[in-house]
Amino acid sequence: MIAMNREGLELIKSFESLKLKAYECPASGQGGNPRFWTIGWGTTIYPDGKAVRPNEVCTEAQAKEYFEYDIVNRYAPAVEKANIYLKLQNSNEFSSLVSFVYNVGTSGLASPNSIHRRIANGESYDRVIKEELPRWTRGGGVVLPGLVRRRQAELDLFFKEAEEDNEPGSSIPNIKYFLGQVNDSIKSYQKSLNSWLEKWNKPLLTADGIFGELSLFASNDFCKNNNEPICESGVTVATVNKVIAYYNRESKPSNPGYDTPDIKIYSRDQAGVPLSKNFLAGEFFCHCGQCKSQLISSELVTNLQKLRDKMGTSLYLNSAYRCPTHNRNVGGVSNSRHTVGDAVDILTSVSGAPKLIANAEAVGFQGIGDGRYSGFVHVDMGDYGRWGY
Repeated sequence: MIAMNREGLELIKSFESLKLKAYECPASGQGGNPRFWTIGWGTTIYPDGKAVRPNEVCTEAQAKEYFEYDIVNRYAPAVEKANIYLKLQNSNEFSSLVSFVYNVGTSGLASPNSIHRRIANGESYDRVIKEELPRWTRGGGVVLPGLVRRRQAELDLFFKEAEEDNEPGSSIPNIKYFLGQVNDSIKSYQKSLNSWLEKWNKPLLTADGIFGELSLFASNDFCKNNNEPICESGVTVATVNKVIAYYNRESKPSNPGYDTPDIKIYSRDQAGVPLSKNFLAGEFFCHCGQCKSQLISSELVTNLQKLRDKMGTSLYLNSAYRCPTHNRNVGGVSNSRHTVGDAVDILTSVSGAPKLIANAEAVGFQGIGDGRYSGFVHVDMGDYGRWGY
């Protein structure tokens, strides 16, 4: 599996430089571009989807988090989706192109750009890169010396003789498995992850060496409980190392965080499956309309049925499971219990909210958010908490 290497990470950092206070990007507002601000090592959009604004600040630890998120979730996938990706031979080539799109944008290798077109026409991929990257040196219509140096550094890395590529488990912080990847390393990872799943009485994975949606869900479940960042399409090497350490009993989480209840996985064609006397599976499905797997907590359904019985009236669910993409798009926090199918927002009127909240507490809901002025009350099975929206 070709992945980003440390030399590529350092190349990007050396040209971006670390800024702990937001500043306006030099290309902002030029050539018809909108104005935008940058923070950390070139981050313009935070992991929660919000744009960086003037005068905002961050710590170096936060900047590192933003940087790694950008690499793993935005720029490495942009290279993987490009038609040149299947031509690449090693991590130097891959890392060079990740640096390139980090600078010029995620569409830098995509159609209708000339790189995409020439690869589609069957030209030699290394010749295309050698001839095309030096063209991307202008800002505001003029050649910028910094971009000339960066393109040359990327070319030097691209054509540098590669050492043996790093496998998952190395110290590189952003190697990850991607959805659909198939190899023996994934099979070993699945076996290791099963040791943690079994500990918490969760459904075990089939160690088939395929990183599919179930592997992604189980990995992110582990991450949520062990203070690791979740990924939308894979798993970072930090998580791989932590899972393997757990499997080898080199270390055990002293506090695994909340213990996610029994989560069932449904496909979209199971919307009509009854989960309780008054609730069907489809009422809990993600509103994005695209994700295949729907996660629903059995304990959550049980408590909702108790709440419905106690209220003596129907409950209308405004939002239940959210896939990570939909959760981000609606402004949900990254560790929202909606993303593991263990939270719902119930429609209510302002006057009806007090009774709904009181009954939710009575039947055992732990987390309750009062959003009456937005027309809903949030309930979940997490740690005890009360808040307003």
